[in-house]
Amino acid sequence: MRDEQVEQHFHFIKRQIASLRGESAVDWEAFDAALEDLQVTYEQMQMNLEATEIIQEELIQERLYYQDLFRFSPIASLIIDTNGMILEANQVIAQLLNVSPNYLIGEPLAMFVAEGDRSAFLTYLSQLSQGSGIRIWQTTLCSRSGEPVMAEVHGVIARSTDGLIEDVRIGVYALSPSQETVTSGAAAIAHGAVT
Repeated sequence: MRDEQVEQHFHFIKRQIASLRGESAVDWEAFDAALEDLQVTYEQMQMNLEATEIIQEELIQERLYYQDLFRFSPIASLIIDTNGMILEANQVIAQLLNVSPNYLIGEPLAMFVAEGDRSAFLTYLSQLSQGSGIRIWQTTLCSRSGEPVMAEVHGVIARSTDGLIEDVRIGVYALSPSQETVTSGAAAIAHGAVT
């Protein structure tokens, strides 16, 4: 209801009360006080509603800000569910895989892992939910053009305040051929290490 309509209803009720005053012996002062309290309560509710709308708008702006940070991050990033389905993907991972970010949404991340690395990749993903901290491993990704991309994957579980798993955050770093040989020995030693 609009404010003008509410005000009209209050004035109508007051007129009705005024016309009834001469006909009964009701305690009109108590009735008037209750009606005033009702009007004050309504005005407080309106102020609270306006404050809520302002806070909601601020939260929307904050969410958009963080979405932009994710989308335009210089690090190839994904958010996946616990089954490995891609929930969000930024532009850098899309470029790395040579696809549109929207194409990635709803696809299994394992679909973009080289067939020979897929089993190990899925094992690493399942191990994430059993630990805490960041897990790092190397894998070969397959871009849409078919070119293999050796990558270092950083994965971490995001948990709710109740400790429940919400999703998995993935950062992907493409490795140059020289980095592959330098880091492959270290990765073999620390592939399950939490950093």
